[in-house]
Amino acid sequence: MVSKYSLKQNENVGIVVEENDLEMALKTAAIQLGVERNRIEYRVIELGKTGILGILGKKKMKIRAWETNSASVLSDSIDFLSEIFNRMGINVDVAGIENEEGLLLNIKGESEGLVIGRRGQTLDALQYIVNRYIQRIHEGGVRIFLDSEGYRGRREQSIKKMAITLGKKVKRLKKPLAAEPMGSVERRLFHIALKPDRELRTESRGEGQRRKVVVYPVKR
Repeated sequence: MVSKYSLKQNENVGIVVEENDLEMALKTAAIQLGVERNRIEYRVIELGKTGILGILGKKKMKIRAWETNSASVLSDSIDFLSEIFNRMGINVDVAGIENEEGLLLNIKGESEGLVIGRRGQTLDALQYIVNRYIQRIHEGGVRIFLDSEGYRGRREQSIKKMAITLGKKVKRLKKPLAAEPMGSVERRLFHIALKPDRELRTESRGEGQRRKVVVYPVKR
């Protein structure tokens, strides 16, 4: 499915860029348009081709790129997420704003706990689904973040405290210790919280839902 906005933009709006690969084309387009990389949508006009020996006769990739219409992306995101909740029979309201990182959708309602899920797993899954949808209908669209009544901020502070507490214990006992299993977003926060401490190093271990962060003392 392609939004009406994307169809219109794909025809004659924006600039045409030729580069060796897609990433380089997007960077060039961002510079020419004077916007951040995540503010660009694009359509591939011609795929690049590798020439003989990977050099001779190489054909560059050509794309048409334009600045993202944030209002359109926000509207499509809210409509899509609201439809998911309607089909699930969950009564909540979805509102959105634009910030420096992308678009933030805030979910409010009596079913807040159900929307968040255990340790935010449902919220993370919904965020992933919405982003995949937006990336499909707004090619290269901005990133969407989901929150519910400030849950992300509260959980982030909780993870930081947990990481610091475990780090102190590792230094005291001088042996590696593992945190509780967490999702990828929370593991990233855990790693970031302990990164400045040169007496510790962290590593993610395990598979699937049992994946966790292990904190090690650094030997000197």
